[in-house]
Amino acid sequence: MESVACNRVPISPLESVTEARSVLVPGLVDGAAGMLRSQGCEVISGKGSENVIINYPPGSTRQKLLASTPDARYRVKLPNGCELREVEEKGQTCMRLYMVRTGLGAKG
Repeated sequence: MESVACNRVPISPLESVTEARSVLVPGLVDGAAGMLRSQGCEVISGKGSENVIINYPPGSTRQKLLASTPDARYRVKLPNGCELREVEEKGQTCMRLYMVRTGLGAKG
């Protein structure tokens, strides 16, 4: 399989690093809960709602990023090195959560 390089625009930090505790997300795709649990997160499903609370493990950090979008974006680093992105859309109570893939374009 051929490796594909990814041209990424650097994201500059906007604020200092703070402790990351938890996030409310509007549901998870299949397999996401298991992946988050394997990274040390606690996943709590809301009763009567699709919303899910993700509690990050102790030692996780959060930092607001400077991005050219109307949505607020945050870098979350878990103690084991896993990196997530939280995206807060204006007017929404829940955030979107993404796992950052590392090593794109690397062979090995």
